[in-house]
Amino acid sequence: MALVLSIETSTSVCSVALHQTGKLVATLEIYQDFSHASKLGLLVDDVIKLADIKIRDIGAIAVSSGPGSYTGLRIGTSLAKGLCYAWDVPLISVPTLQMMAAYVGSFNTADAFLCPMIDARRMEVYCQLFDSNLEETEQVHAKVIDNKSFDAQLSPNGPLGIQKI
Repeated sequence: MALVLSIETSTSVCSVALHQTGKLVATLEIYQDFSHASKLGLLVDDVIKLADIKIRDIGAIAVSSGPGSYTGLRIGTSLAKGLCYAWDVPLISVPTLQMMAAYVGSFNTADAFLCPMIDARRMEVYCQLFDSNLEETEQVHAKVIDNKSFDAQLSPNGPLGIQKI
């Protein structure tokens, strides 16, 4: 199967990875705010060199679709669409919170609910709720966070009937 080039720019971390049949081949990340526009293209080039592959080996490009940083998402999507056009490969859109839940879900031995979050600034997060089978139980929404934000959901009498750990 062909390689998939993955681009993630929804947070302050800018990352690029190559996957083949679900296995990670190579990855590079930069943990620097406001670097996506100047570094993303270089990361793509560097991860291709690191994996020692040819561009023609790439069969698709996956890009995070958010929620997240509006500017970061535009930068990632713009580069991904340009590369897809130039390399004549399909574009795959991946919901960011669903991707986070799927990763953590592989370690979810307690069959717990998963609530991935991304900082939306100003005391808000973008969040979504999934059950242990990764079925969406609450859609993506922005939520103001304080020290009691999840008390109703986490109490034994709350709507989810789960307890704080």
